[in-house]
Amino acid sequence: MLNAVALNAILDVDEFLFSCLTPIKIQHVMHSLEPMYVKYSRKRSQCETLAHFAFVSAAVVLAYFLLVGPLTDSMLAVKRELCGGNQAFVVSYNRNTQVTHGFATANAGARDDGKLSVSELAVKKHIGISPETTPGEIPDYILFSGSRAAFDTDRQRDMTEQAAAYPFCIETQLLKEGALLNGDAEMQPVAKILLRNAGLALGYEMASSCAQLSSMCNRSDAALLRLVCGETCGCVDPLASPWYKVTAQGCSTACLHEAEVLSANVSCEDDETGRHWKEFWNLYEEAVSGYYGDEVTQTSLWYTVNATIQGMLSQGCAYLHTEPQDFVTGATWCEGMPDLFKPLASICPQTCGCSDFTDVFPSYCPSSCNL
Repeated sequence: MLNAVALNAILDVDEFLFSCLTPIKIQHVMHSLEPMYVKYSRKRSQCETLAHFAFVSAAVVLAYFLLVGPLTDSMLAVKRELCGGNQAFVVSYNRNTQVTHGFATANAGARDDGKLSVSELAVKKHIGISPETTPGEIPDYILFSGSRAAFDTDRQRDMTEQAAAYPFCIETQLLKEGALLNGDAEMQPVAKILLRNAGLALGYEMASSCAQLSSMCNRSDAALLRLVCGETCGCVDPLASPWYKVTAQGCSTACLHEAEVLSANVSCEDDETGRHWKEFWNLYEEAVSGYYGDEVTQTSLWYTVNATIQGMLSQGCAYLHTEPQDFVTGATWCEGMPDLFKPLASICPQTCGCSDFTDVFPSYCPSSCNL
């Protein structure tokens, strides 16, 4: 019964559309047509069925050869170009050693968080403002090189080289309001791109100021942040915590030079209280673990190292005579470690013998001890 009602409604709608859309003359002609008598038979029915089957089969075959087939071939060609569908690795050729190096990466579809990687996000952001779509726009994250040679150099440059590449401290001379180079048409966009990249590497998208990222300065993976925000991260402060205040960890040569100039005004006396002595030792585990990539607390040396840390915290600079060298890195505390921390002579110049030199002034001592 319901089916009959539905069919009747459809026929009513069909008749309504016919009456509304078909010209009156055509309606009259159609109403005047005589009925055509068709003789139905078993043979005729089978011929109609065969014709329909042939038509549908031909349509399917043509669709396959004209549409599906070429599309399949194109997709297979793309798959072959994309390493047979295996996208879980990257390779890079080292021109110096002439060796092709590879690294197995996590498949984007298998990542637990489902988030884009830094490079993927940088490319996605750039697509909407590429020169082809919006000429004149500045990329959010990608810093383009001027030539192929420059691209190869930029791609292989380490942080020490990057820190020495800028003849000025970026934050104090470029980013700060009223700075000498603030607003420079060439350098300002570069600094902004570097700042956004520094934030993105730490999980903060579209950073616009050093203040937004200040709490991340002491992270082991914040080298670019220290390069861009040298003042905020303490690279220009001679009394800042020694951790990461070296070019290998992002502090630029120019920022460290500013700190060296200011150190002439610092007294050549041991001062654990005002020079981040406790902060240095409290950050030891995090800094060294981040540097080596493994938890230092899981090594057999941790018992000895922890005893050293407790001795330094309780006895101050004097304990440097008892334990002058780090068991894990092999670095001498007073002289520092160029890849990780600046000399502790900046905190304990007297204990480190900065005022007792006889011939050549030690390079690791603050300049105030050589006046």
